[in-house]
Amino acid sequence: MFDSPPWMSDFTSPCSCGRCRALPNSSSSMTNTEHSKPRRRSLRGAEVTQEPERAARHSTTAAYHIRESRRKFHEYDGPVDEFIRKYARSSEHYQSLKNADSKTSKRIRSKPFLTLNKDEVARDEHRMYQPLVNAFTYLCKSLAADKRPVFYRGHDRHFLFPYKSGRPNHTYMSPDIVALPPFTALGSDGKPDRWEQVCFAIEVEGSSHDDPISSHSERAQIHKAQIMRDAGNMMLAHSLLCAFVVGIYGKEARIFRVDRAGAICSKRFNYVEEPEVLREFFWRFFRPKKNAPWIGADDMCRPASRADLDWAKGVCTTTGGAWDAEVEEVMNRWVKVPLTERGDDVSEDREYLTLRPIYIDPNTFCRATCVRQAVLKDDPSGKRYVVKDSWRQRARKYAEKDFYAAIEKYSTENNVPYIGIAKMTVGVDLGSQKHDAHKAKSQSANAKPRTPHSHTFRDPSHYYDRFHMRIVLDTVGIPLDEFPSTKVFIEAIRDAIKGHRLAFLAGVLHRDVSKGNILLLLGDAPFKGFICDFDYSSFVDSTVFGGVRPDGYTDEDAVEHDLKERTGTFRYFALELLNRREKIIHGVRHDLESFYWVILWIVLRHTDHTHEKGAAACRELFAAADEADAERRKITWLVSRPRSDVTILGNPPLTNLLGRLRRLVKECTLGGDDMAETPHLTHEAFLEILDDALKDERWPEGDKARKFVPPPDPEREQNAPAGSKRSRGRGDEGNRSQKKQKVSGKDDGQSTSNQARASNEGLPDFSEDSTSSGTV
Repeated sequence: MFDSPPWMSDFTSPCSCGRCRALPNSSSSMTNTEHSKPRRRSLRGAEVTQEPERAARHSTTAAYHIRESRRKFHEYDGPVDEFIRKYARSSEHYQSLKNADSKTSKRIRSKPFLTLNKDEVARDEHRMYQPLVNAFTYLCKSLAADKRPVFYRGHDRHFLFPYKSGRPNHTYMSPDIVALPPFTALGSDGKPDRWEQVCFAIEVEGSSHDDPISSHSERAQIHKAQIMRDAGNMMLAHSLLCAFVVGIYGKEARIFRVDRAGAICSKRFNYVEEPEVLREFFWRFFRPKKNAPWIGADDMCRPASRADLDWAKGVCTTTGGAWDAEVEEVMNRWVKVPLTERGDDVSEDREYLTLRPIYIDPNTFCRATCVRQAVLKDDPSGKRYVVKDSWRQRARKYAEKDFYAAIEKYSTENNVPYIGIAKMTVGVDLGSQKHDAHKAKSQSANAKPRTPHSHTFRDPSHYYDRFHMRIVLDTVGIPLDEFPSTKVFIEAIRDAIKGHRLAFLAGVLHRDVSKGNILLLLGDAPFKGFICDFDYSSFVDSTVFGGVRPDGYTDEDAVEHDLKERTGTFRYFALELLNRREKIIHGVRHDLESFYWVILWIVLRHTDHTHEKGAAACRELFAAADEADAERRKITWLVSRPRSDVTILGNPPLTNLLGRLRRLVKECTLGGDDMAETPHLTHEAFLEILDDALKDERWPEGDKARKFVPPPDPEREQNAPAGSKRSRGRGDEGNRSQKKQKVSGKDDGQSTSNQARASNEGLPDFSEDSTSSGTV
């Protein structure tokens, strides 16, 4: 869940340009062409064009966003007024201009757009900015003050990534025009410059610009990526369920509704001749059917006040660590979690005040996982919880809460200690409730409905819809790479493996063992570490191993098909899963092998060892370009004893442990010279080695995790253009992180088998090297 996204694989320092302007190797990547926009081009900052290396990073980032937006934009089949009624549903009946007196109606229809009706203005977006602000303001003049958006030019402003700690790795944006909710407080200069102030955005293009829906040109792709990023930033800043962006193309416009599955837009319409279309959208925007400030806002959360934070600061001083305003007071909200679900009815809600962010997925079209520490409303103890929001794809039959529930049920019914697993307090599938607000259905907007008396869909695009999930965990830990001693680190791994075994016996296979999903528990806790994040888990039949056949295991063929999909974090993939030539059923042995690669990752980065490559050892093992390269590197590590027998200085127990684990993994993956059949990795074999090592009395004390300093990348230093600055940022193995992959099309709507799953590991700087002070 917490591994760095693929587009950060080669850089972590910021690109100063806020626009996705070109594809890699494009002639317009860094030059001013006839289609370029000089005023925007100047926003890049001198360092973009003066430092070729940073310019290359800019193109890489742009290309990533274009790939993310590809095949996710669709035009609604119905007319524009039907689009507005469907996606901007209001609690009140719209008062049409046609019902106003003829004089008022004529004035509103003509006066605001006199300038915009000129062809020479409509061709030049820069000449359109202020006339559009004036026209939209005039159009909303008759709306109630508390329901009236306020418009500002934003093309010359820098709207930074909503989370401050993530800004080093995210370029700023400059939406052409921004709409603010009524009575929004502004900065000292009286202009907006934060996404938290924006409720919807307007992107302006000249009349000759390629249409983002009908055209497949580079400019059209860049424009779609721009709309996607605008919406993504607004959804992050306000915890929105969906966001709106208006696209202006000369005298015509489209309204885009963006959710976590994709984007659906209206047909093009002439807003100069038909201004009522936009006026109706503006009118409806602040009159949602649900109890929310505007359309798209989450009716199950609300902003926290200063008094709320002061209360939290008072009750949290003695639990969960000292209050740190810089990390705790970040876009805080009260979120509601229904205690029980009974069909369409909910018994009652619990409210949690979200505090420090733990993990934020910065992408738009994805699970959009957001994890934060939280405190229960009116709880004087200040006990910390973890609130996790995510968007489950409809194709996945079971939600994460179902796996937690199955594990707890097994533990209770069989009197097995609940150890090594995060414990769920409450979880709810908000998307399963009767209203559509918590469903992301943009991909199936034009799909045929489900057939009567059938539980299957006629159109497969329904499976790409996403449902909003919210769960609360009462187990709060810290990242593995913040271990206070190597012995505690190994104890945490041992307990996490015990948790993995408990889950397996309960009929749940985790399938995504990674550094970010194994966490430490400090202090007086029943276990030292635990495993979490069952987003990609599957139900399995573990009766052969003394476990159970869970309720969720109903179709053996479907389960087997599900297990053939390679899921997990790429750098920790088991060797067998890296072989794309065969369909491998994901099993326990693959998860256990991933535990070994996690141990190596931590040891090579955060301990004092004797590997000949030093700090570059981790890069040599994990910085693979593809599956074949990763397989080769891991096999080399397992069979080449001089290179893989690493000595940890002053730590014989850990040194011996690594040697024994390497031999175990080698025998169970590659076999031995005298073995007729390769054995499988088992929990018992792995735990026996860990327990033996922990009995050793020579463990050092206080050998806490060393801060990892990425070594210089020889290839980058060699290839850096003459005269350019050769900087080294923070990140994976000197800025080369690996992908978290769901290598199938099931969870992203793509047919490519190597589609990367974008996510991060630790919030503060959104890099693998992050040192977050808390996590799930």
